[in-house]
Amino acid sequence: MKHIITLIVLLVLCTTTNALCADKKDECLRVIGAGIYNSYLEGNCGFNGGVSDMLNAMYTEAGCRSIVEQNEVDSTIKEVFDDSNKRLKAMGKKSFAVEIKKRIPIWLSP
Repeated sequence: MKHIITLIVLLVLCTTTNALCADKKDECLRVIGAGIYNSYLEGNCGFNGGVSDMLNAMYTEAGCRSIVEQNEVDSTIKEVFDDSNKRLKAMGKKSFAVEIKKRIPIWLSP
């Protein structure tokens, strides 16, 4: 799991560093969206890597709280949770979690 966290943080960090210069608001929304999604997975699928906390910290440290308006954050939360809930209900909680875990490359598995 630590390998997964490291990879995700590195990918987001590299993407964030480059994209923040070009379009900081869009990148901030991507980071918060990823954090929200990971929070959902941590709460519903037993992921315990703390990825959502790291993404939230990146969001804050990048100054995104002063760039993205609260209504946009709220909208992102709603979109992520609505989509994730729809998939979870269609597949069932256990199948949803198993399917998400299958997407993790073998070389990242704990």
